Amino acid sequence: MTERPPADETRPYGATPAPWPPPPPTVVEHAPYPPFPPTPTTTPTRSTADLVASIVLLVLGLLLGLVASAVAFLLQVVQIGCEAGGACAEGVQDGVAIALAGPWLVFLPLGAVAILLMARQRTSWWVSLLAVLGASAVWLYGAWLALDSATW
Repeated sequence: MTERPPADETRPYGATPAPWPPPPPTVVEHAPYPPFPPTPTTTPTRSTADLVASIVLLVLGLLLGLVASAVAFLLQVVQIGCEAGGACAEGVQDGVAIALAGPWLVFLPLGAVAILLMARQRTSWWVSLLAVLGASAVWLYGAWLALDSATW
């Protein structure tokens, strides 16, 4: 059984006391939640050929990048004919640096975009191809710069 609280001495004279026990809370009817948005009837589909081509191009790009990095180290040999600190040596070093790091600076971001497109089931072979071709072009430029700067 509940006991009555002590009398409220702060209420003004003649005011009616609050009812005891307090009335139960009133239930407010809420409007129903809005329906879920309709699911799209057509989900983006990716062909198996696109997936295979993208993966093959990315693996090929990684292998070519490793070989290109190894060959870029061998490009240092063309610096043998240069005198120390000359323009020839600086040109060869710049070309080797571009041939060594440049392809990775092109391939890795574009490869990440291709993987993101594959995860979202979008066509991604063209990004993979662009990554391989762009990395190859940067490496060729670096190798050309190193070989062109060398004095034979």
